[in-house]
Amino acid sequence: MNLFLSVGAMKAGTTWLYSQLESNPDLYFTPEKEIHFLNHFYVNNKILRDEFRLNQARNKLKNINISHIGVYRMLSRWYAMYLEKPGDFSWYERLFSLNKNQKFNCDFSNLSCHLEREHWIDLKNRGYNLKLIYVLRDPLRRLWSHLKFHHEFSGKSLDFHTWSVNKFKEFISRKFIWDNCTYTNYISEMSEVFDKNEFQLLYFEDITSNPTVELYRIEDFLQVRHHTYDPNRLEKKVNVSKKISIPNNFLIAANQMLATEYNGLEKLGVRIHESWETI
Repeated sequence: MNLFLSVGAMKAGTTWLYSQLESNPDLYFTPEKEIHFLNHFYVNNKILRDEFRLNQARNKLKNINISHIGVYRMLSRWYAMYLEKPGDFSWYERLFSLNKNQKFNCDFSNLSCHLEREHWIDLKNRGYNLKLIYVLRDPLRRLWSHLKFHHEFSGKSLDFHTWSVNKFKEFISRKFIWDNCTYTNYISEMSEVFDKNEFQLLYFEDITSNPTVELYRIEDFLQVRHHTYDPNRLEKKVNVSKKISIPNNFLIAANQMLATEYNGLEKLGVRIHESWETI
């Protein structure tokens, strides 16, 4: 099976990438952008609990505008497989069984980046033709976007201007936040398992400034045909959080905590993008 994984980072434009690449006729995307099976299998088997999958199916089938019985039949078939109990990789592979002709099966699950080196080795040994991309974004800007997104999603107050430096540090230190800030660890482990023909880094800033160039770069990486993308969709932003000026206390806290991350990237030989607000 040809498997194309976008494994993160969170709040680095992966949903926008998905919204563009799903129109490429050589790529097959399931109705769920983020399947989360790899994280479920290797890291946290509570991710794909019954309640979560049922809620995902309900929301998709309720909210989508379906005007053709064939589309509804296809979605119903796919979600019937998705709602089966996820066990081993046979469950995962069945989710791509409706792909008849497209070259790559695609899974854009940001939680996949949390796999460890031995997990990637095991996955590679399963015989899939794997291609991975990981999108980096200015660590400080990504963290600020993640903080806003979390509070908007959970219905919490967005008044961060009253927070102290220590309160920002306390929040950033939470596992579900900090785990998404540590590019160095993930890149190091994936680079040890996959070569340059299998694993590629991209930058959010390059994608936003030259979207077509970066989309063609991904297509070349996958060795699929260049697709003509809708220029109106290229300009459309997705998952945009509310604009709030960045408090000075956040800058102090984030810069102090991210300093080791910048150093780690430099030691790995990873390009520090020229637009990043380096410390």
